[in-house]
Amino acid sequence: MKHVNMIYGAALLLASSLLPVQAQNPVAASPSAQESPNRCQAEIFKFEKILSFIRESQGLQAAALIKEKMLPAKVESEILKKDGYCGLARHLRDKKLTS
Repeated sequence: MKHVNMIYGAALLLASSLLPVQAQNPVAASPSAQESPNRCQAEIFKFEKILSFIRESQGLQAAALIKEKMLPAKVESEILKKDGYCGLARHLRDKKLTS
């Protein structure tokens, strides 16, 4: 268990260093009223790309643990059904998992 916690901590540290810094300007950081589906999918892809890096560097189990802590599968599924890709992109931004 200690080894898993160490991997989890290292992976979170690595993931946080890969995430872009949030813009200081609240206007620039807020989502536009007319979000395009392509832009929303691109934001989700950024999150998945970070998880892919963790998968490659730390293994499948560590990546699955981190993803479930950051974005539980049930929450992801509910948001996608209700609000689609743009809703999920907004959720990721609100939780500061992407910028």
